[in-house]
Amino acid sequence: LEGYHTEQTRRHLTGRLEQPAYVREPGRLDPREAIWILDHDLPADMGLVLGSGHQTDFGTMLFQRSRDVLSNYGMFGAIGQAPLIAIGQMIAKGNKPGFVVEGDASFLMHLSEFETACRYGIPLLVVVMNDQGLGAEYHKAKAKGLDPDLATIPTPELGTVAQSLGGGGATVRTPDELHTALADYLHNPRPTVIDVRITREVLSTPYRRIQYGEDV
Repeated sequence: LEGYHTEQTRRHLTGRLEQPAYVREPGRLDPREAIWILDHDLPADMGLVLGSGHQTDFGTMLFQRSRDVLSNYGMFGAIGQAPLIAIGQMIAKGNKPGFVVEGDASFLMHLSEFETACRYGIPLLVVVMNDQGLGAEYHKAKAKGLDPDLATIPTPELGTVAQSLGGGGATVRTPDELHTALADYLHNPRPTVIDVRITREVLSTPYRRIQYGEDV
């Protein structure tokens, strides 16, 4: 039997390695483009910790560079764990620069721990995929015809908040701003938060499948 070893399967898999047509919303990045930039701008020797929530699906499926990856997806059945795990992992591995990709609601649950990273000089880069809401709940509510705005949570500019806690920080709304913020961190690794404002118009592949039954 041929099974899944078909030309159609090969095209489907290799097609995911190509950059899609990104959604252009003023002041917000397509989360797929944000992941592509992170993957290409941050060196492979930087370890990665992935958080939980809707935004994690993009990183789980789209990071391509071979690197040390720890996925927090589903641990404790709750969001908000990844920054703490990343701090522990980095200390255990000699306090070398590493990064975590987390959602905004998740990061706000443990904002105080970023101050701990600043106090102890842990060069953690926190990339906040910020849709200003609980993304999973937002998209599930929308798919079921409920009011998705009940899951929105406006946030301050988290880059500025990070600076006030003693670290580095930036809030970015364009690809060029993200490139610049990453270059600044690499030039001077230190506790840093990059608040990446992302559009809500892009649904992850698992959510398209589960919530809308799409064959993608």
